[in-house]
Amino acid sequence: MPESKPSRNPKENLTLLIAMLIEKRQVNRTSLNKQLFFCDLLHFQNFKKSLSRASYRKLDFGPVPDNISEVREFMIQSDLITENMVANGPYYEYLYEANSDKIDYKKAEKLLGEKESRLVRAVASGLSDISASELSRITHEHEPWKSGQWFEELELESGIQDKDLMNWLNARVKYHPHETQLN
Repeated sequence: MPESKPSRNPKENLTLLIAMLIEKRQVNRTSLNKQLFFCDLLHFQNFKKSLSRASYRKLDFGPVPDNISEVREFMIQSDLITENMVANGPYYEYLYEANSDKIDYKKAEKLLGEKESRLVRAVASGLSDISASELSRITHEHEPWKSGQWFEELELESGIQDKDLMNWLNARVKYHPHETQLN
């Protein structure tokens, strides 16, 4: 089993992940939560622990990482990201964008680790063209959300045991932990 670097607390890890997931693009709240979940699920598949170290709950638009609202608010108050509320038909959606001049991505990559940074970028790249509603549909039809209890912690282990979900995810996200990054 390959080694995994991050050992910070979940809030610090989520901050790094969010910064990297929304680098150079806008991402809506639901898509961001799903991409965080898929980062953790792939990391769990490869390293037997989640990347963020956050717990996930079964909520309406879940899986949702614990403390995500607090982390987003911290990032907004620290001017690391901007949040825009835009009308989308009869609803509003929240869009997030990184203030790239305020984020040291090289430092974030070093803190996160090379394999982990590649994983986050692979998730962002592989899932960026899928709508939030489609990502929700996919997560809600599969484990761990499908059999989880409302508001209870979800087990990533049941997600990696869902072969249909993992086949879909691994086909979309091209990540191989043993490859090295060539610059």
